[in-house]
Amino acid sequence: MRDKKGWQYAIIFLLSAVLLLTNQNASLVSLYRQLSILGFLGLGMLLELLCGDLDLSFAAQISAGTAVLALLLNQGCSLLVSCLIMAVLLIGIGLLKGFAVAKLNISSIIITMAFQLIIKGLSALLIGDHYIILAKYISIDRSKLWGWIMVLLIACIILIQLFLKNTYLGRYCCLIGENKSIMSENGIDTMPVILLVHVIASVLFSITSLLLLLITSSGGYSIGDNYLFEGIVLCCIGGIGLQGGYGDAFGVTIGMLSVVLVRQMLTRFGRLNRYEFVLQGAAILLSLLIHWLQKKNNTEPKILPVQPKRLP
Repeated sequence: MRDKKGWQYAIIFLLSAVLLLTNQNASLVSLYRQLSILGFLGLGMLLELLCGDLDLSFAAQISAGTAVLALLLNQGCSLLVSCLIMAVLLIGIGLLKGFAVAKLNISSIIITMAFQLIIKGLSALLIGDHYIILAKYISIDRSKLWGWIMVLLIACIILIQLFLKNTYLGRYCCLIGENKSIMSENGIDTMPVILLVHVIASVLFSITSLLLLLITSSGGYSIGDNYLFEGIVLCCIGGIGLQGGYGDAFGVTIGMLSVVLVRQMLTRFGRLNRYEFVLQGAAILLSLLIHWLQKKNNTEPKILPVQPKRLP
């Protein structure tokens, strides 16, 4: 993994200060909502991208989670039971995605695009072509809730950063992304790590589904579609390689702060719908260009040393 130094902390501090200064007249709850949604889905995408898997189905997965949650809550299930069922469902989807990506020698973009269509289709069959509005308001102190959610997000960022930097398994994820084809040719089994990564990512997507439900008080098969490109752009701005191998949780922090800041600036000047997609596309292209230049300058693959098998 590429070494990240103190400039990351400086950028995070600067972006946080600018966001707070530009939101003096706005509610912090609104800011926390935007940051928490992007933060949890960005962390899930980070883990998948490090293994070389560009997932196009995460938005459909999050949407399906909101639909299942709304359906169960309207049927009288408690919030805890509904969340557990939804999380198990999303983890199952993650395991299927991880198995398909690890087993089939096909681009993860194609596989996850197929999963996106399947998940959206099944969700539409389950709830119909409409949103499910919660019949009963979830009575939670929202002002304190979003503060605690931000604390949870910061804790997740720190834990994932430590996991990637200081554990063998975390470094192994990056090496899979950098050398997936070479590892496959040498018979190195990467499936257990890829499955674990997709399970953890699905848990993070489950949290995102719950947060979306709390914000909108509804669930639907397309409610998370707007976050598809925002999630990819977030990773690009945060310096996370779309083709795998490098990136970290602090990069996700930089990306989520930047996306929210740009969104609020465009909203303030009444240009959100006109320029948002243009800027998103430009950010993705710039990230791919930077990756191409870096790959051109550093073409030597890194292989994790493997213990030779002992002869009987």
